[in-house]
Amino acid sequence: ILTLPTLDINKIDDRGRTPLMVAIENEDEESVKLLLKRPDLIVNKNDRYKRIPLNYAAEHNLLSIVEALVHHKDILINNRDSEGRTSLICASLNDNANVINLLL
Repeated sequence: ILTLPTLDINKIDDRGRTPLMVAIENEDEESVKLLLKRPDLIVNKNDRYKRIPLNYAAEHNLLSIVEALVHHKDILINNRDSEGRTSLICASLNDNANVINLLL
């Protein structure tokens, strides 16, 4: 379904999350990689708390997903959410050295 060209992959749910954010929360690496290949993906679309997908992945300590996101040509590494936290701060709060090193 994620590869259907007519699918709006940037549509948000009632919490302001995109399909990419939901895939990250569910640790669905395969779906994340499929979504990242879509040219119509808005990779930095934020939720109602101004978090972007990279914030979600860093917060959940998902190293391989963080790596895939930081290699996306449009990613904003230093995006701040509504509380002023960057992805690096999210990773630091969870003490994940591997994710922290990747974001530096």
